[in-house]
Formats: sequence, structure tokens, C-alpha cells
Amino acid sequence: MNKKFANMRKRIEQLNSIVKNQIMNRFWTNIKGFKKKYIFCMLSVAVAQVLAIYTLKTYVNPFIRIKEVRV
Repeated sequence: MNKKFANMRKRIEQLNSIVKNQIMNRFWTNIKGFKKKYIFCMLSVAVAQVLAIYTLKTYVNPFIRIKEVRV
């Protein structure tokens, strides 16, 4: 009986570790996905700002300084 109980307990511990690993893998995948979205968003904002400053310098006021442009 003790052997059977020990085997069952060992199997339950194995299953628990598998479930924990799956949960942690999903958690880290979500963090990686968030980082990718965050970086993409920040790069998009930076590109939009550069294009806005370029447009201002080219077509509106060639003497405008970057410090004068409000973000």
C-alpha cells in the first residue's frame, strides 16, 4: 500500500510541476508579447515625431529648432 501511495504521490508531483511550467511559460510569453508591442508603439511615435519635424523644417519654417517643437 505504501509503494502504491508513494508512486501516486510522485505522479501527482510530476503533474504539478508540468502545470507550473506551463503557467510560467505562458506568463513569460505574455511579457515578451507586451515588450514587442511596447517597442513597436514607441518606435512608431518616434518616427511620427521625426516626420513631423522634417515636414515643419521643409515646408513651414526652415529655421525651426527641435527644442521649439512641442511633443
